[in-house]
Amino acid sequence: MNKNRQCRGCGATLQSENPNAVGYLPEHLLSEPGKELICQRCFRIRHYGQHQEYQGISDAEQVIAQSMNWAQGTILILDLMDFEASIPRNIDLFTGKQNIVVALNKVDLLPPKTPVLEARDWALRRLRALNIKAEVVPISSLSGFGIKDLLAALYESSARRWLVCGVTNVGKSTLITKILQSQGKKQGLTPTTARFPGTTVACTRWAIDQGIILSDSPGLTPQGRLTDFVCMDCAVKLIPSQRLNVSVYNLKSQGALVVPGLAAFRPKQDGALIIGFTASQVKWQRANISKLDSWLTQSCAECRVTKWDRVDVELKPHQDLYIHGLGWISVRHHSTAGELIIPHGVDFTVRPNLIGGKLE
Repeated sequence: MNKNRQCRGCGATLQSENPNAVGYLPEHLLSEPGKELICQRCFRIRHYGQHQEYQGISDAEQVIAQSMNWAQGTILILDLMDFEASIPRNIDLFTGKQNIVVALNKVDLLPPKTPVLEARDWALRRLRALNIKAEVVPISSLSGFGIKDLLAALYESSARRWLVCGVTNVGKSTLITKILQSQGKKQGLTPTTARFPGTTVACTRWAIDQGIILSDSPGLTPQGRLTDFVCMDCAVKLIPSQRLNVSVYNLKSQGALVVPGLAAFRPKQDGALIIGFTASQVKWQRANISKLDSWLTQSCAECRVTKWDRVDVELKPHQDLYIHGLGWISVRHHSTAGELIIPHGVDFTVRPNLIGGKLE
């Protein structure tokens, strides 16, 4: 057995000793010389959508840190629909290189009336507020939107070795697959993609046109993202995957907004005009505050919240209250004070509004 052979789907070192560890492949398949192979885990993901826990998954930060010495440039993928949660907590590790491009993913989920360039400019301002200076290219790793613009940015750079990085489920492997397909590279395998986190376990390298090599990398686990607090089935439902749901609510004195079992917002004054946003299979719903506790218990038994944080917040006109890994609410004309109820450990951000008219 060649112990240095790598799974082309997830990057794991192939082995035939432990079926419960990453990289497992039966010996009779592993012994085939010169053939690109995928491990049993990747096979099950690709063909059956099966997910199970495996032993031996390396620390993502350590794997990426080692690859930074190889890379001449960094493609940092951020999720527009889950923006703050998709910014790695150790962002300085990725922005230290001279060549950095931010691929702003999932712009295809914007409402039809929201220009992509407006969203790009919003992201640029948010990054600058964090002292991050980088070229931002709007893309959709699923549909292929913006791929030509991203490749143009890479071709114009002097860098030829690029590390593709970001948090879990941000679209790294899907982006590389779409680039390979756009260039007609049908020979060989492509990265394994899935809607659940932790699919890629080590870096794999892929050659594209003009001598450029893209290195896929394991996803970093962010802090305070709701999708990392719930079970796998619920997490898949929360990952942004469809066009943004937008609803307007004029709440009375006893009114509140709730995502059952996950979050709630209770205004402290009458007549609050609030816009709710999600890009997942859940939505904000109108509720009466007398039944709020009942709404918050409506979740699956496996990931039911046992400890809630209750935080007083005030939203000014043209601000979003964004719950990491879920969605956000926004106000327009008048300031609104209220109580935010979220699971303990989940983060939230008050930010300039993403959708709609902006303050000058």
